[in-house]
Amino acid sequence: MIGSRKVRYELLSINLAVWVQIGVFIVVVLACGPLLIKPTMRLLEERSSKTEGAKASARDLELESDARMVEIEQDVEKAKKEGQAEREEIRMKKVLEAEEMVSQARDEARKEIEAMRESIEKEIDSAADALRTEVEALAKDIAGRLLGREVA
Repeated sequence: MIGSRKVRYELLSINLAVWVQIGVFIVVVLACGPLLIKPTMRLLEERSSKTEGAKASARDLELESDARMVEIEQDVEKAKKEGQAEREEIRMKKVLEAEEMVSQARDEARKEIEAMRESIEKEIDSAADALRTEVEALAKDIAGRLLGREVA
């Protein structure tokens, strides 16, 4: 019987040691909870909220930059169209100026040609008059030689 008591005592002492360890663990958890676990959890929650806030802010900034990029692309496209329109307007002005210059040159050429025609017609008329008078004189001279007398 003595042997069985000893075994019971040892089992009891092991059980007592386990109960003591459980008690110490509970005391440590209860003591450390407010001192270590709660501040650590609060710190982790703050870090998580700051991280989420930073991610949300980054998403907002990315959306804003995308919107701004679209706006800039639209402005660039608008500027290109305005530049093309302005270039076309300048080109049309130059074409009209060139056409005006060609028209003026044609008018001047027509005037010069007309003046030359008038001058040539006057020269032809004066040459014809001179030839008529010369023909008359030659005809009188020939008629006078053929008739042997002067023709009036």
